[in-house]
Amino acid sequence: MIAIQNEQLTIGYEAGLIETTLSNGWTIKQCFQWYVDYDGVQVEYDPDAMEVIGAEDIEEYSAEQRAVLAECEWDITDLKTEIYSSTYYREAKQEFKASLNPHAYYGVSEKDFY
Repeated sequence: MIAIQNEQLTIGYEAGLIETTLSNGWTIKQCFQWYVDYDGVQVEYDPDAMEVIGAEDIEEYSAEQRAVLAECEWDITDLKTEIYSSTYYREAKQEFKASLNPHAYYGVSEKDFY
C-alpha cells in the first residue's frame, strides 16, 4: 500500500509549491500562483498538472497509484487559508491597497469631499 510520508507547503510571493513524498519513493510537486484583488486572495492551481518524480517510466498508473495521487491534491479553500496566514499575503495586500486609487477603493469620489 502506498501512503503519504511527508507533505510540505511552501508559499512565496505570489507563488507556491506543494511537495509530497510517498512511501514508494515518488515525489509529487504541484505549483500554484496566487494574487490579491478586490475579492481577496485568488489562487490559480491545477492539480492535474502535478509533476511525479520517480514515475517517469510508468505509462499508466494503477488504481492504487491514482488513488494516492488524488490524495495529494489540495482544495482551493485550504490553500487560501494557508496563504492568508503567510507574511507574503500581508505584503501583497498592502501593495494592492497602495496601488489603488483610495477614493475608488472606498467607493467615493473626490467630489464627495468638496
